[in-house]
Amino acid sequence: MILRFSDLQFPQPMAESFGREAPLVLEVGFGNGDFLGELAGSRPDWNVLGAEKAMASVSRAYCRLHRAGLANVRLLHARAEICLQDLLPPHSLTTVFVNFPDPWPRRGHHHRRLIQPEFLRLVSTRLVDGGSLLFTSDHEGYFGHAVKTARACGLFEVEVREPAAAFFETKYARRWLAQQKNIQQMLLHKRAEADEAFPPRTEICSMYHILMEGDFDGVDSFVIREYPHEQGTIVLSDLTRSLDGSRLHFHVVTQAKDLRQELIVEARPSKSGKLVGLTRFGSPAVTPIVRDSVKAVAKWLETRGMRTVERVV
Repeated sequence: MILRFSDLQFPQPMAESFGREAPLVLEVGFGNGDFLGELAGSRPDWNVLGAEKAMASVSRAYCRLHRAGLANVRLLHARAEICLQDLLPPHSLTTVFVNFPDPWPRRGHHHRRLIQPEFLRLVSTRLVDGGSLLFTSDHEGYFGHAVKTARACGLFEVEVREPAAAFFETKYARRWLAQQKNIQQMLLHKRAEADEAFPPRTEICSMYHILMEGDFDGVDSFVIREYPHEQGTIVLSDLTRSLDGSRLHFHVVTQAKDLRQELIVEARPSKSGKLVGLTRFGSPAVTPIVRDSVKAVAKWLETRGMRTVERVV
């Protein structure tokens, strides 16, 4: 049910991920999975994809949807932009659902709102002809901003409407109603498409190990280190030893434009010396910044007296 970046292509043929051809819909920011589960259960003829940036929400939603036995839903731990631009092919979606996104109410934070001109242009290229985006919010200021932005975009027919009765039957919506919040809804019907192609930005590359000489005796302390990279930033955030002291495990965070990945780089004994390489933890996509995280660890170990011998493909 959970899509792992290490198993994906960019873009990904979604029929392979679901094991069948069917209309594909996406919910952006599915929270604990209430709406996503209702949607998948009510439309077994759809392939239902959810993208969520909070790992805790992905975990909670997985437990809920797995217990429900839903076979037509897949979850992705990722921001909406990486899902839409890098993972999904053009003209692959019939509907996009955006339910109660963070309104970022402070004026200085308005640029962080999801509904922006560039986002709508991107969505237009991923929707099939006649596809739609359904936006629901309880925040009057954000809703007004979204309607104004959608009308100015010129790619959609904008319909402001009362949410359908079926929408209020979900536990998700009932919780908001119980708080006496005014729920507003906007339906965008695709009528044109952006000129930009929005090609995938995620590049998959081959991985390598680095062979080093020396021992780990000099590794007696650790301070978080940050290394700049052309794609973003590599952060060595933590270091632990195996119980027998023979291996070092570096917790590494790579932050590209929209893709944040957590991984473990291990330094372990080998016949020829110490081998530094990526483990399977987290099943990351092997992008150039992930590949070069191994180099960053080797660079840090060099500051502790070890020496790089060669790179092993």
